[in-house]
Amino acid sequence: MDGKVDAMPLYLSSLTVNKQVHNVVFAASEHDSVYAFDADSGSQLWKISTLGSGETPSDDHGCSQISPEIGITSTPVVDRKAGTNGILYVVAMSKDSGGKYHQRLHALDATTGAESLGGPAEITATFPTSAGTATLDPGQYAERSALLLLNGVIYTGWTSHCDHEPYQGWAIGYSASTLKQSSILNLTPNGTEGSIRMSSAGMAADSAGYVYFLDANGAFDATLDSSGFPTNKDLGNAFLELSTSPGLAVADYFATHDTVQQSAADSDLGSGGALVLPDQADASAQARQLVVGAGKDGNIYLLDRHNMGKFNSSGNKIYQQLSNALGGSIFGAPAYFNGILYFGAAGRTLKAFPLRSAKLATLLIAELSAFHLPRNNPWHLGPGNCQWNCLGSRERQYRRVTCIRRHGPIEGTLQQHAGRVPRQLRRGQQVHNPDDRRRQGVCGNSERRSCVRAVAIKN
Repeated sequence: MDGKVDAMPLYLSSLTVNKQVHNVVFAASEHDSVYAFDADSGSQLWKISTLGSGETPSDDHGCSQISPEIGITSTPVVDRKAGTNGILYVVAMSKDSGGKYHQRLHALDATTGAESLGGPAEITATFPTSAGTATLDPGQYAERSALLLLNGVIYTGWTSHCDHEPYQGWAIGYSASTLKQSSILNLTPNGTEGSIRMSSAGMAADSAGYVYFLDANGAFDATLDSSGFPTNKDLGNAFLELSTSPGLAVADYFATHDTVQQSAADSDLGSGGALVLPDQADASAQARQLVVGAGKDGNIYLLDRHNMGKFNSSGNKIYQQLSNALGGSIFGAPAYFNGILYFGAAGRTLKAFPLRSAKLATLLIAELSAFHLPRNNPWHLGPGNCQWNCLGSRERQYRRVTCIRRHGPIEGTLQQHAGRVPRQLRRGQQVHNPDDRRRQGVCGNSERRSCVRAVAIKN
């Protein structure tokens, strides 16, 4: 790779390249290059540059968030059914010889990397405000959140460089078949800030065509109209639901009771990403459609997608809130697998929260100790390997787990004596002796271990 890699790789199986079938990994660099590799051999299949003639990647604008150069930051999206051979959609930033900045949406043939659909499309936008018109300046913004492909539209979200003013929050949609701009939404049209970044997580979407994300610190109007929406339409530092038909519009939202104070203290929700959960049956067997997220305040917010809660100055009125559950700020999206929700706060342990009757348990099933990274994104770790499952109400047993060390995962098994969880685990005490396999649950591996603290929960 010819530059820093911030975008996550993408994978396509059984793709025909140069008349041969390959499993393909796509990767992109901040030097504005896109690569296709054979996933099995590691050999390079093709490489292209998204730079125009005489262009270079953007400088870092004196901001350390994306440095030393800015090219392709956000995770692309691929549609194997688009075009003739499948299309990889990429947003790239560059700077021309005259010092002008560009943001472009590229549609690359998945088998060759060639531009398709008449691309690339230059990204520009305007939006009406009470004072006139707001304009998206390509040099003032970065596209950090992963691209979303939903119902034939590519959705992009825009943030600032290190909060350098002026900026606002923008969501922009483009047709996946023509690259024509289809919709624009400014989240703080009569205010400032409210950007979409989510630490590179992507917007989430449900089967009904609604889009969910958390935006960052910014203007929020505490004076509401009769429908509970801010009178000046400014929705900084909020958990948002957007409708997409006929175009982007705010359908519902949740803002904390102290949202204005959070923005002033840079303790906003926008550092974290949203996760749409599978339908959950509550205690009355009613199906609940939920979305979950967290930000810098360390709280987990579980929201009803049909009634997100809006703003109440006297206190949050939402489906469920776990206060101070994470012990630190979230910079990324949670992960969900087999009834368990995973969060990794910055500099804290990776935590697993079970969902029971459509509610999050207030006690953990398991927690990885000695797992401290600046930013923990569970979806980077492959949540399919994490299965801490209570199998009984009295004698709880735990299945396969993944133990994490500083340089990667080590798969292990919580050893059990006579098929039952050891007494220490039943009492919720930490496993402190990884070499006594008969009495205590440990990660069975000869290398340095990070063991699991398992906590019994109430079903």
